[in-house]
Amino acid sequence: MPAAAILEFMTELRVQAAAPPEVSDVPPGRRRVIEILGGSFDWRLTKGAD
Repeated sequence: MPAAAILEFMTELRVQAAAPPEVSDVPPGRRRVIEILGGSFDWRLTKGAD
């Protein structure tokens, strides 16, 4: 049996999103496109904001 993986926190995203419009129906459900209006991210090696 392989050893258990060691998981480490990598990133955190905070986003402002527009309402998702319905694009189309597909066999497993509905397809949507979500527009990101702004936000920020925090990553172990890099930080950024809009």
